[in-house]
Amino acid sequence: MRAPNTKVIIALLVVALLITIGVVVYERWQNYWWKDEVSMLAFGYGGTSAELDFREGKIRLFIFSGERKDNIYSGTNDGPFQIWFSQYDSDRSWRYGRERFVDGYNNHMEFMQSRAPQAVNRTNSPPNNARGCVKTPARRES
Repeated sequence: MRAPNTKVIIALLVVALLITIGVVVYERWQNYWWKDEVSMLAFGYGGTSAELDFREGKIRLFIFSGERKDNIYSGTNDGPFQIWFSQYDSDRSWRYGRERFVDGYNNHMEFMQSRAPQAVNRTNSPPNNARGCVKTPARRES
């Protein structure tokens, strides 16, 4: 029996290596775009949720502390903010989106609280008009 040609074997191994590298690069590229899309959407949704909560008088920040199915109040405050434990799951894809949501929520909530301290008199005070905004006294023209 004649041994197979070593050049053919090397060529097949090189082709297999190039195909493997191509598949790995493609999967990494897909993973990058998936994370980018999830990050953008979750961060934006977190900011929108924070704005809605702020307008309702809910001033809170989220932290992670173990796996949870619901958001739960921790019983503590940090200045004007209530501290809440966020939903959390150990699934990698769900966890990444939730972490980005919490980042967006906390950033937007802190931004709004720092820019409008006169809008809320005390922590989590309810709105006092039908639109969900706190009334401010009318200004008199001099």
